[in-house]
This record gives sequence, C-alpha cells and structure tokens, in this order.
Amino acid sequence: PLAKASGARVVFTTHDYYGICPKTNLIDRSGNVCEGPSAERCRACNRDAQGAAKSFLHSQKIFHGMKPFLRRLVRTRPVNTPESSSVRQGTIEEYEALIGFHAGLLESVDRFHFNSSISESVYRRHFPDISGAVLHVTHAGIRDRRDVPYATHAPLRLGFIGDSTPYKGYPLLRSIMSRIRGRGIREWELHVYGPGHDQDPPQEGVAIHGTFAPSQAASIFRSLDALIVPSIWNETFSFVVLEAVSHGIPVVTMDNVGAKDLIASTPDLLARSDEDLEAILSRILANPQELLEAATRVRQTLLPQSMAEHATAIRGIYGV
Repeated sequence: PLAKASGARVVFTTHDYYGICPKTNLIDRSGNVCEGPSAERCRACNRDAQGAAKSFLHSQKIFHGMKPFLRRLVRTRPVNTPESSSVRQGTIEEYEALIGFHAGLLESVDRFHFNSSISESVYRRHFPDISGAVLHVTHAGIRDRRDVPYATHAPLRLGFIGDSTPYKGYPLLRSIMSRIRGRGIREWELHVYGPGHDQDPPQEGVAIHGTFAPSQAASIFRSLDALIVPSIWNETFSFVVLEAVSHGIPVVTMDNVGAKDLIASTPDLLARSDEDLEAILSRILANPQELLEAATRVRQTLLPQSMAEHATAIRGIYGV
C-alpha cells in the first residue's frame, strides 16, 4: 500500500501462493489441494503451525547446516504433541482479518508476473480481474547441454530430485514403484536426490543419494533415463524440469506442475492423475524405446530465454 500510495508501479511474481494461502502452497492439513482460503479452513490447517521464534530459526543459514545433527537428536527425544505446544491458536476473527489483509495487498498490485500457466490459472481463479502475463523463469546456471548423446541404460535409471515433503509427491512415487515391482516389472532403478530422505525405510530398487553440489548436476542428469516430477500441489514452476530439459532428459510429470509448459513436445509423458502416472511409468518401463523418441523431441525443444533476455522481458513487465 505504501508503494502504491507513492505512485510506484507494483509488480508481483508468483513463485508460490502468498496472499492466497497462509502456508503459501494451497495444501490442506490432510495433504490435499485446498480450494481456497476461509477463516475456518485456514485456522484448522495452521493449528500446529510453528511459532515466530521457530520460523526465524528456520530462516537462518546456520540452521540448515545443523539439520543432520538435529534429525538425529529428534529421533532420540520425544516430540511435543500439538496439545503441549505453547503457540497460541489464532481466532476465526484474526484469520478473517489476515485473509482480508492479504487480499488488499494483492489488489494493490498493478501487474502480475506469472511464471507459468498453472500459477496464472490459480491466481486468476481467486482474483479474476488482475492484470498480468506469463513469463517462464530461469536462472544463471541454465545452459544448453544437449550436445551429449542420449542412450538408455539397462536397467532403466529413473530420477527424483526434491525433498521428502509429501506434497512434492515422493511418497506417491514410492507407492507406485512398489506396485510396479510387485507386478514383476523389475528392470529399473529409482535414484533419489534431495534432503530428508535419509529416514526413508529401505525399498528394493530405490537408491537414496542425498543432496548434491551444483557442480555435480550435469553428471547426475546424464546418468538418468528420465526424471519423474510427481508433485501433488499446483506447483508454480519447477526448476528441476527446466534443468532436465537443458540436459536433454525426458520428464514424466503431473499436469499440475507449471514447468509442463516447457515440455509440450512430450504430451504422452504428462499425467493427469495418480493412476495415469502409474500407467505412464509402467508403459515406458515396458518399452524403453518410447524414452528414446521422447529424448529426440526434448532435444528439439526451445529453451527459455537467457538471463539477459529474461531480464529485458522482466523490465518490460515493470514498464521500463
């Protein structure tokens, strides 16, 4: 509001659902996609939310370095239940005020920068009269690395890159791969990269690698036959999809992932339900030739703009 009052042009980039959802991901307490904010729903969803002190701690760099130690400590000590928490639960009136405050902020925005068609559709569902444009995001580390020939491995090497948060879809993927192996389809390996998986129970065919340095990304992507992005939430983009495409790797993803805009050349790898995802994975495992054909199409896909071009386009959204 202060920027608006000063006459400054206000532009908002939709990296998440701030202003619509207090948790910013539109995933409810049960792990399902939320239809939208209401005082009752938001209060129920946030009743176990962390307090201000814990939020501050989680924002500090030193905390992330201590995570492995803290995870070991938590496993040896009892966890406080919600009933013993000292965090005060907000009232219905307070949540109504919060929702109204956030709506007022978004209504003060002159122009929205939607980073995908998914983020645009969600924001327009809640604020139909807003002005904005879709411009896919990128980062300085993206290069066209599709000069390395693509060839499938035996067994096929599938990859998941992301944390263990349920709405990222990893528990769903584990269940699907377990059922596939149970049907006798066993010529595959699932390689998992990212934080939080060290506590996963062992699963046949699944290899946990943990986090990795940016310098390792190229070798990791080139070791994969396909990347799997099974997100449950309406993911506003997904840099990992962009990174896979830049390495010429086919991507199997849900159609609620914003970066699906980048892989229109492989619609046969786009899943519209959990059952559809399982069917696609079963199909490509039975017919690896399909991945070879998909990789050819991915290598003909135009990558998003360079950072310099992207900066120019962003300046256009700002009107400068």
